[in-house]
Amino acid sequence: MRNIIILITILLSSTLILGQNSKGDNLLKGGKYFEAIDVFKKEYTKAKGAAKKGEVTYKLAKCYDNMANYEEARKFYERAYNLKYHKTEPDVLLGFAQTKLKLGDYKGAADSFEELLKIDPTNKLGKKGLQSTKDVKAMLAEPTRYKVKNQSALNTESYDWALAQFDKKGEQYIFSSSRQGAMGAGTDAIIGENFTDLFVSRRDKNGKWGEPSPLPEGINTVNHEGAAVMNSKGNTIYFTRCPMEKKLNLGCDIYVAQQQGQNWKPATLIPLKDSVIYSVGHPALSRNEKVLIFSSDMPGGEGGKDLWMSTYDKRAKEWSKPKNLGLQINTPGNEMFPYLSTDGKLYFSSDGHVGMGALDIFEAKSIGENKWGKPKNMGSPINSHKDDYAFVFEKSKTDKGFFTSNREGGKGKDDLYSFELPEDELKLTVKVLAACDIKKDAGEPAVGAKVTLTGSDGSSVTVKTDDKGMFTFDKKGAGRYIKKDVNYTIVVEGVNALIGKDKRSTFGIQGAKNFFHDFKVQRTDCGEIPMPEVRYILNDSAFINDPTISSNDSMMFLYNIMVENPTIVVELDAHTDCRGSDESNMKLSAGRANECVRFLVSKGIDRERLVGKGYGETTPRVLPNGQVLTCDYITPMKTTNPSEYERLHTLNRRTTFKVLRSDYKPKNK
Repeated sequence: MRNIIILITILLSSTLILGQNSKGDNLLKGGKYFEAIDVFKKEYTKAKGAAKKGEVTYKLAKCYDNMANYEEARKFYERAYNLKYHKTEPDVLLGFAQTKLKLGDYKGAADSFEELLKIDPTNKLGKKGLQSTKDVKAMLAEPTRYKVKNQSALNTESYDWALAQFDKKGEQYIFSSSRQGAMGAGTDAIIGENFTDLFVSRRDKNGKWGEPSPLPEGINTVNHEGAAVMNSKGNTIYFTRCPMEKKLNLGCDIYVAQQQGQNWKPATLIPLKDSVIYSVGHPALSRNEKVLIFSSDMPGGEGGKDLWMSTYDKRAKEWSKPKNLGLQINTPGNEMFPYLSTDGKLYFSSDGHVGMGALDIFEAKSIGENKWGKPKNMGSPINSHKDDYAFVFEKSKTDKGFFTSNREGGKGKDDLYSFELPEDELKLTVKVLAACDIKKDAGEPAVGAKVTLTGSDGSSVTVKTDDKGMFTFDKKGAGRYIKKDVNYTIVVEGVNALIGKDKRSTFGIQGAKNFFHDFKVQRTDCGEIPMPEVRYILNDSAFINDPTISSNDSMMFLYNIMVENPTIVVELDAHTDCRGSDESNMKLSAGRANECVRFLVSKGIDRERLVGKGYGETTPRVLPNGQVLTCDYITPMKTTNPSEYERLHTLNRRTTFKVLRSDYKPKNK
């Protein structure tokens, strides 16, 4: 809300005596808009001529604008425009355009900004305002995933704003409010309510707020106190105080106070300005308490309220001369309510950068020590066309926190809101097919297959596939199965099938994503299961391992299956072609089968899980088309097609395995 914002950073000479100008002008310059409106309305009834009426109408518009009553402000800017006062004061067009923007009338705002730029082509705020009317369409069309919630239990019908962590544990929070119970009783001429004080509320582990209580006298006074920040230890408070004296409006200052037991030491002023006519406020503190960033209208800025920085000299026990953060951050508009996150990012509110309307919240990444890059608008729904400011994270969080807004739907004039960035919508869809020959068969859906998902974060869950052999790891209650920056192992166990495994990492993933993992698992109820070729020395059982083939590598295929399926017992089958005697072929195949068993045992597979059996030439291979490779079928090709004759004999000389059972349990050793 603009009146609270200007309240904290208002500027007037400490020697200004009300009455040097008209009463209404003095009230307007003093920021006492609530009182100034009544005076200007009386002046309007006495004004003669369009020029004078236009001037008074414009001043009424400024009062309403600064009080964040944008509906009334637009009405009076429009009246001043119709009285053609914009030809005398082009700021009428700027204010008219900006209030339209703040009310979400982007088409009307664009028209007024364009008209302003025809009169004043170099107007920076006009240029940025016109750009805002174009960019806002994309912001509204593509909102961020932040979820925003009004903290209605904490808010009142008054002004409640600038919530921040109060204690080291993150259980208590401090905020500013003009609610009943504030020490500054009476009606303030700026906001038309109580003077603002600092209040504290405790929040339990379920997020429920306790009854707020004001900080004690010494921190709170009859003046305005607000926009506070605690150090990381939770024992020192930095806050803004705006002294209000009769006939004077002194600039605001930042004070610091240390906790002493249950009490507070007297608050002391941090000298950051050269004259009382300027204001400093909205302190933001680095975690090491060496950097203080604040908002001020002191000379040397870009216009309006700028962000400035001061560093603490521990030896001298004093803060350095403030340094303006420069053009990258500051604009001719207002930059206020800075906040430094634990990862070094700078958050602040501005109505000078391209935004959605009034004050928007921006994020600037650190690009070096006490340096920040180009600000990025936080977008919708964090920002709206109304004032959005005082952005902070919860303790040790980067995905949830609080901010203040006077957007529609609030409980009071300004309300405290929470925001939370839900977990990235990561999904993992698993599809399991079971096949007798996984290289050649398409496979059928493995209904009821168990899928176990295990994460490096300690998570583990087992589910079953549906009638399509699928399961999608999506939502899990209020959370999600799949999370960012986790390594996952996926294990599928089909009914009468070998185990399948895969991995998935979500490190470095940004935004929503659906991962797909297709498994084709080997059925164990189809008889023999093909293996990579194991080749033997002619008329011998010894493996061939030479440049043409590595039989050892082929056997590692089965070894890995045995390791991944620790409960299966397999039969290793060796087959010969039909050449040679039945007796010799049977003996040769038995030796080769046992050689395979010996190899696996040497690698650590329990001998009780292995059965070696030679089938000689008794079990010829069956081709996919159903053709059985018997000698009667192959022998005639010896003369008609010698190459095919040899190829078919080679197909019969094979090593396969079959799963005998899946209930093996190792004996206790």
